[in-house]
Amino acid sequence: MPIWKHIINRFGLCLLLITPGVNAMSSKPDLNTLELSFRQNCAGRYQLELPADMQQVVGSFGLPEIGFNVYAPDSNNHDDGVFRGDNRLARWLSYIEAKRTERKSIKAHYVLQDTKGDSPLKTVVYYADNREVMVDKNAMHDYNSFFFKDFPQQHMGLTMSPGLGRGMFERSDSQYKQKFSQQLKVMQGKAEQVHYAAWPHTRLGLCLDDELVFEQAQPSSREAYLVKFYNGKNTRMNIDVTSYGKNSDDYIAKGIKEASGLLSFFASTNMKVAGREGKLFISDGDRPGSSDFRWFSTDTKSDSIRFAHIEIDGDVNINDYPELKGLNGTEVVYGFLKGVTIRPNGMMGVTK
Repeated sequence: MPIWKHIINRFGLCLLLITPGVNAMSSKPDLNTLELSFRQNCAGRYQLELPADMQQVVGSFGLPEIGFNVYAPDSNNHDDGVFRGDNRLARWLSYIEAKRTERKSIKAHYVLQDTKGDSPLKTVVYYADNREVMVDKNAMHDYNSFFFKDFPQQHMGLTMSPGLGRGMFERSDSQYKQKFSQQLKVMQGKAEQVHYAAWPHTRLGLCLDDELVFEQAQPSSREAYLVKFYNGKNTRMNIDVTSYGKNSDDYIAKGIKEASGLLSFFASTNMKVAGREGKLFISDGDRPGSSDFRWFSTDTKSDSIRFAHIEIDGDVNINDYPELKGLNGTEVVYGFLKGVTIRPNGMMGVTK
């Protein structure tokens, strides 16, 4: 989806509040001087200082080779993410079997079930013959891969899925088995890079949540992740980071220009967040005392992890925090954004 549509769709067109041209940096209060407890949260290569009751509720991370989701520890209604308890491996295997057999018209058989032994990484692959269900004798070869990194001491494990398009090959490709074998080795190597590391820490790579990190000395060619925080009441904050491939500068510039143009009918301010140039929009929210906000980077570059596109949005309800009495929603938004920084060693190994 184009950048401008993504911004408009998620924020809407009722923006009002900030005086155009005001430098937000000079207006932001230091919320830590107030009687409200704050804590550092991690999100990929960044950290966010938020009220202590703001907890990560979901994190979705996608790389070219592999992807993973994490959820709040008390959220159990998911077929992926972190599985806890003595039955975690059995639960994962049951999920895979249910996927393999959910459509009787698809002939699917296991080609790899590497779940025994001492290795913490478990791998299951089944091959699905989709020709009958698709009524197409040339339907693509389809390998479905599943990964599980176990952490026995913590009685938990993380499920992982293959990157987009991995395991799909043209029916006419005579080398599809060899090519998939190569893909699988790369995906398994990436899965091995997930480690248990209690936050706070200074580990390299992408911090997934308070417990897990995808550690890498060299970043992947592209990264995309969305991490959401919520206080259980009326205050939310999301950070969405997407890197673009080579030769995407024109596409990025067009998206930012169109978004800025559409939003130019409303008040906005330029504001730096985590050392990045960007624009901030704030509006009155639907509930009394609430403010909706969206900040997006305007210095995004193609083929860059350091200058990936960032969007930070959310809803702040001043009534959730009596300790902030005397501040308005705009000031609180400024304070929240001031607390977004690159985490220690978050950009270590990033060369562009």
